[in-house]
Amino acid sequence: MNRRAELLLELAREVCFENGCFEDLVFVYDTLEELIEVSGKQGEEIARATFFGDIQSWNDDLFFIDSYGNFSSCSEKEQEADILIQEEDIIDTFLSEFKNSDTLKDFRETLEELGVDIDNL
Repeated sequence: MNRRAELLLELAREVCFENGCFEDLVFVYDTLEELIEVSGKQGEEIARATFFGDIQSWNDDLFFIDSYGNFSSCSEKEQEADILIQEEDIIDTFLSEFKNSDTLKDFRETLEELGVDIDNL
């Protein structure tokens, strides 16, 4: 994953743990087995989430729960593209969520590397 996408993912994680946004970017797993385990689904629920989901290949790089609660997969490149497409939304949400907090200061270097000047917000 390129550096810009990694930085954006850091911001998305922080936002997700604060308000639940960007779950599809943050809660991504290396194997389907790991996803099933953390999903808490069993039996029929697993079958349903797999059938109605979008697992492109059992050999895909990453697996996640989509917005409908079904299992989906993607390559690392697709994940990177999804992150970069949401760049503006990730940054804007991060800034609005943490505008007056120490978290903003903690992420100063990350934001500056992304081209955000937090001194002039």
